[in-house]
Amino acid sequence: MSATQILVVEDERLVATAIQNELEQFGYQVSGIASSAREAVEKAIEHKPDLVLMDIHLKGEVDGIEAARKIRSFCGVPIVYLSAFSDPETVARAGETQAFGYLLKPYEERELHTTIEMAIAKHRVERQLEETQRWLSAIHNGSSDAVIAVDADHRIRLINPASESLTDWWKDRAVGLPVTTVCNLTVANQPLNLHEIINVVSRENRTEDLPSGCSLVSRKGRATPVEGTLSPIFDTRGEFLGIVLALRDISIRLEFESLQRKSEAESRRQQKLETISRLAEGLSQNLNNLLTAILGNTSLALAVTSARSESHELLQRVEAASQRAAELVQRLQMFSFAGRANSKTQPFNLAELVTNCLKEISNRFESELSFKFSSDPQLWPVAADELLLGQALLELAMNAQDAMPQGGQVRVELQNVEINAAELANHPGGSLGKFVRIRFSDPGHGMKPAVRARIAEPGFTTKEEGRAAGLGLALVFAVVEQHRGWIECSSRSGHGTCFGLYFPRHGADAPADTAHAAVKKPHGATPIILLADADPMVRDVGRRILQKQGYRVLLAEDGQDAVAIYRQEKEQIDLAILDLNMPRLTPYAVLERLLEIDPHVRTIFSGGYFSEDLTAAKGHILGVITKPYRQNELVEMVQRALTARAQET
Repeated sequence: MSATQILVVEDERLVATAIQNELEQFGYQVSGIASSAREAVEKAIEHKPDLVLMDIHLKGEVDGIEAARKIRSFCGVPIVYLSAFSDPETVARAGETQAFGYLLKPYEERELHTTIEMAIAKHRVERQLEETQRWLSAIHNGSSDAVIAVDADHRIRLINPASESLTDWWKDRAVGLPVTTVCNLTVANQPLNLHEIINVVSRENRTEDLPSGCSLVSRKGRATPVEGTLSPIFDTRGEFLGIVLALRDISIRLEFESLQRKSEAESRRQQKLETISRLAEGLSQNLNNLLTAILGNTSLALAVTSARSESHELLQRVEAASQRAAELVQRLQMFSFAGRANSKTQPFNLAELVTNCLKEISNRFESELSFKFSSDPQLWPVAADELLLGQALLELAMNAQDAMPQGGQVRVELQNVEINAAELANHPGGSLGKFVRIRFSDPGHGMKPAVRARIAEPGFTTKEEGRAAGLGLALVFAVVEQHRGWIECSSRSGHGTCFGLYFPRHGADAPADTAHAAVKKPHGATPIILLADADPMVRDVGRRILQKQGYRVLLAEDGQDAVAIYRQEKEQIDLAILDLNMPRLTPYAVLERLLEIDPHVRTIFSGGYFSEDLTAAKGHILGVITKPYRQNELVEMVQRALTARAQET
């Protein structure tokens, strides 16, 4: 260890030399001797000693106290005064410089040695404390969580930048205010009694979590869902000093959880459709054979049975029931066809096709149900499967009949619709392009929101047990999706129901041909997509699919790689696709890092399984795609995400 360096400031040369000799006997090294305040400051800055022995009365207009003040300011070096003066005024001025010692001349050698050692030890502790404070300050200010220190009187002592952003309170205004003024916490829109929780924390000396469902209402009235903890602080004597309140914005997590639930619900619905489709395909042929035998034998028996006999009446009932069963099997076959990707479609003018279907439907209904039909005179052609579309219209008509048991008029309107980027937000699940819309509306009793949310589920019905027949609206959804379209439904209890069925226009400029085309940036720039996935085969197939559509693709094999690439290419990247199972950094940690780099980053999450503890900013996650995905699913998801981003800009 090198010797302690000491700067001696003394205007009497002989005295300075004597002090130097004493210090060297103690094992110290004198880095220099100064006789004036100016010289003392200059040598302190130049040599950076470990300690300064300062005489108060020096040559010149500036005394040792002013010199010590400047040295402490510039260098932070501990000062020990050596002076023959002990008047209160001088001692008081010296104390204001935070001196580490004050020795009166004459002094004993042992006293000087002890004072120097104590000053150096005290300064070492002071530096360690200052270093610790700097670390804590860096952690405090760099934390993405809001951290608020609250004293025993429940008033704010300290808040970090994340707290300012979350609460909309600046530090200089928040410090000193009651914590409930700055942290307006609510649960289910009711104020949270934060004072009571702080009292529990201080009384029981334990960390307490905020209740679930908590929101923080900022100074500007912005509500943000949060989770957080309150941790107590006690001094060495066990006296309660206050608490540290840590709050985390969980809006991104909740956003993702919502997308996750929707994705899982859609996945379950598709699985049900596929299961029923496979089951329908296997059963329909055998059931048709059995029903053929039943109906054939029944007709033979009717021919040889007296029309007035009870047996004849019973056989007629069997025949009627068998015919209804045959209709059900036919609808089961329709469902099987709707689930196939190779249904036979050809260009149709929907006006003619729908008119013929409505005539057949009207002849089948015994109720007072009627149809009012209208169509654009120059209706665009649509590639459709006539059999499937007719069955879908029949299901809608049956739904309308159930909604109007006393009869009524159903309006069926066909219209050309072109959806641009500005209108896409009004069509959830839709896409850009030209479509023919079939609007099917009835003035019936309508649907409650809980019912409307489940109408696409296979097997769901509101009918009494034993009365439900067929596959209902699930078949309609399957048919329209098979035609690469979508359905919109609006309904209110007591105010009727309206279904909008969107079918892509057939032709070179139809969405069926352009929906997957690469979206171009302004000035002809190609969209750039960052694809981050741990599996090299997934990265390769994803790159091939996206490059085939004209996109430029950047590949990342883990979370840290994704962040590094985005930091380097942030001005160019339009969209990031993040795998849920990336090593080194979770997708949420990646998203947080990307948000620090680019507050406008937009992402898609991909994965084969979404666990409950995974958690989605306020618009930063534009979709969730479930593995394994097909080519058209990935392209459509990217198309919609890029379109949504284009709308924002």
